[in-house]
Amino acid sequence: MRLLNQRDLRSFTKYQIILAREQFRRNPPPHIQQGPQQGAIEGDFAICISLYHGYELLQQMGVRSLFLFIQNIFSGPKESSRMRNELQRSPVFMDLYREMESMFATASRGPGEPYVYSHPKLQKLDEVVLQHFQTWSESSDSKASAEVSTRVMIFSSFRESVQEIAEMLNRHQPLVRVMTFMGQASAGKGVRGFTQKEQLEVVRRFRDGGFNTLVSTCVGEEGLDIGEVDLIVCFDAQKSPIRLVQRMGRTGRRRQGRIVVILAEGREERVRASV
Repeated sequence: MRLLNQRDLRSFTKYQIILAREQFRRNPPPHIQQGPQQGAIEGDFAICISLYHGYELLQQMGVRSLFLFIQNIFSGPKESSRMRNELQRSPVFMDLYREMESMFATASRGPGEPYVYSHPKLQKLDEVVLQHFQTWSESSDSKASAEVSTRVMIFSSFRESVQEIAEMLNRHQPLVRVMTFMGQASAGKGVRGFTQKEQLEVVRRFRDGGFNTLVSTCVGEEGLDIGEVDLIVCFDAQKSPIRLVQRMGRTGRRRQGRIVVILAEGREERVRASV
C-alpha cells in the first residue's frame, strides 16, 4: 500500500503529506477497512506531519528547537502517546535524542558557562539584540532611563523557537528583560499557548516598561497596542509581503526605528528573494 508517492525525500514537503491525507480521506483504497485500519493510517499521517515540523525546526531554527519539540512529545499529554511510542521504538532515534539531551537539557547552567548556539542565526540574533541595548545604554543619561526607554520585538514562526530565543536572551538580565507572546491555541505535541488573559497581561507589562524585549509568534504582527518599538528582528523568511509589512509597521512610529531580518543560507534566502 503506497499512499505517499514521493520517492525523493529531499524534495518532500509538508503540503504533499497533507494533500495525500486529504486524498486518502476522500477516496480510501477499497481494501482499507473503516475502523481500526483507517484510524491507524490517519495516525501515521499525523506522525509524518509532526516529524516534518521537527525537520523544519531543525533546518530553520536549530537543534535545540528540535530538542524542545521532541521533549514536549515525550512529556506531553495522552494524545501524544502513539507518536511517543513509535519514536521510542527506534534505537537510532533514541541515540540522537540522548545526544541532544546531553547538550541542551541543562541549557541554563549558570552565567559562567558558555552558551551552546544550536544554529548560526541564534548567535547573530544574540549579537544584534545585545549590541542594541548596550549602544542605547551608553548613549543614555542613566542606566535606569536606558532600561525603560527602548524596546525590541522579535518575530519567529515557531513556538519552540520563541521559547529557545527567550531562554538565550534571558542570560543578559537585567539589561535584556524578555517576555514571550503566543497564540491561544495549544497543540497537543508542542509548546502551550497563552490564554487571552495571559496575552493581555504580557502586552500591558511590555507597554508599561516592565520588560523591554518581546519574542512573539505571528500573533503579535497586528492588532496590539504595545507602544514604541525601536528594533524589530525577523528570525525567519516570511513568504507573505503583507505579514512582513505588518511586522515592519511595529517600529518607526515616533522616532527612527531599525529592522533586521536574519536568514539562513539556502532555502530561507530563496524565500526572502521571492517576496
